[in-house]
Amino acid sequence: MLGIQRIAEACECYRRAVEANPQLAHGHVNLGFALMELGRHKEALPTLRRAIELDPTSSDAHYLLATGLLSQHTWMPAIEHLERAIELKPDLLVAYRDLGKALHHTGQHAKAKAALHAGIAVSAEFADLYYFLGNIELHQMETGAALASYRRALQIQPGYAAVHSNMAPALLDLSDFEGAAAAARQALKIEPTMHQARSNLLMALSCDPRCQPDEYLAEALLFGRMVVGPASLKNAPDELKIRADTRPASRPLRIGFVSGDYRNHPVGYFLEGVLDHWADSDMQTFAYSNHAGHDDLTARLKARFSAWREISDLTDDAAEGQIRTDCIDVLIDLSGHTPGNRLTLFARRPAAVQTSWLGYWASTGLPAIDFLIADPTSVPPEDRAHFSETVWYLPETRLCFAPPMGADLPEVAAPPMLRRGYITFGSFQRLTKLSDGVLRVWARVLQEVRGSHFRLQSAQMKDSDARRHLLMRLAALGIDTEKVHLAEAGTRREYLAAHADVDIVLDTFPHTGATTTCEALWMGVPTITLAGKTMLARQGASMLACAGLTDWIATDEDAYVACALRHASDADRLAGLRSGLRERLTLSPLFDAPRFAGDLQSALRQMWDRKAQQRPDGAS
Repeated sequence: MLGIQRIAEACECYRRAVEANPQLAHGHVNLGFALMELGRHKEALPTLRRAIELDPTSSDAHYLLATGLLSQHTWMPAIEHLERAIELKPDLLVAYRDLGKALHHTGQHAKAKAALHAGIAVSAEFADLYYFLGNIELHQMETGAALASYRRALQIQPGYAAVHSNMAPALLDLSDFEGAAAAARQALKIEPTMHQARSNLLMALSCDPRCQPDEYLAEALLFGRMVVGPASLKNAPDELKIRADTRPASRPLRIGFVSGDYRNHPVGYFLEGVLDHWADSDMQTFAYSNHAGHDDLTARLKARFSAWREISDLTDDAAEGQIRTDCIDVLIDLSGHTPGNRLTLFARRPAAVQTSWLGYWASTGLPAIDFLIADPTSVPPEDRAHFSETVWYLPETRLCFAPPMGADLPEVAAPPMLRRGYITFGSFQRLTKLSDGVLRVWARVLQEVRGSHFRLQSAQMKDSDARRHLLMRLAALGIDTEKVHLAEAGTRREYLAAHADVDIVLDTFPHTGATTTCEALWMGVPTITLAGKTMLARQGASMLACAGLTDWIATDEDAYVACALRHASDADRLAGLRSGLRERLTLSPLFDAPRFAGDLQSALRQMWDRKAQQRPDGAS
């Protein structure tokens, strides 16, 4: 407190100095700096602009003004002042760092990396430059480069908690579950209250086939206790108090959706069709977007919501205020512990009813999230104890897919086995899901189905280190890598067209596919899945059951191999299934958006009613 008081005193001294001598540029710089230190960024801006008017060559003034502009999310002017600060003072390393961050935020990734490399050329001993470089490389699926950058940052600053935390998703991309968990735990050892580190740990554990449900839940509950601290409890209202002016009888229910994935992302693909058939008359939809980037799917989704709010640049305080102003009745988390989540916002309970759906596959561990939406196949009744939330069942499926449409949608092709004379298995999953256990079973499939080939395609295949590492793992299992084709993702149309080169998709486990399974089915390619013991491990089974393909669901590894051999041996049946699969899917619950939207709205209305009946004032 004494430090803040002294800064405030210094601020007043500088203010008196510039009042006495308005032409004193350095005085304006010092006043601006003091105001920034007090968190009064907006107030500092005119002072710093005046400093630059008086002395355009002040690198400190340009840098401080840029910092203030960044705090106000005024990106492009901030970039201009950072570039000017560097021009004036080429060894100002923090300016290179902040310039890289700002360029990355505005989607100028190549320029961001160039700025960080320029800073490294000035000094190779500033850990921040490597940390933010690694973040951009990880964003661009350059996993090997990202890990190298993170390791260099740790050589300079071993106790850099954020670097340890971000190494977790990078290692997860290489299916190093143990390493990913260890990196996240190291971050928490250094900084026990780092929310993102515990989310990264939970992501690693949820994908690790060795992690038992009880072990995962225990860690998730630790996250819940971490974020529900005294500050959030002080801000949160009684969860059962529903304001009179938000009663459903007086207006439509207001449903808020919070996500960082309103874009070309699985969440966006599953959400689009549901919103197309949403009945707005008694239930309005509000989007809270936690991602600054936009694409064609963002534009389509934005048009389907009743209201759209950007919250990626808002603090939890500001975002909470926006949600309360909107009088949201039911708030839905679409992210769980995936990147871009705002679970700390949900911990404040800005809405009376809060639920988890769609974007995550396990418990959040957050006491303030009341419900988790599932279906009886993905979460059998006996597994409900694995969730801190109350499991709310939809009648048929928790997911409904909007199939890719448009004039450029590739046609369903004939099975490639007819022209090649051998079966081609395929996978379009992230490397994160390719555990040693999965690869061992796939090796058995390739040995049983003689002459078969394998196509592995994902965005991470662009990284040479990731490709090399995967081929080494495959070769160690006795797989003939000459019969393995690795391919990058490409555009969505190119990715969909690539299904013409695959006869049967082999699902991963326990992290089964969702979007990839639906897209493969739409392109006529069935998937063999293994139904495991968790929600994540059973989502493939849930989708195939909805599509009427129960004979493609295996219950253990031996059955998985046998299923592959059986279907690969019946070329005529495989060709017949492929030609009629798209028409068949249009009649299934998995693709019936009107029916699913009605089921989801009914569930949300019932959640509200249940909470309303618990109100202490007895009102209805």
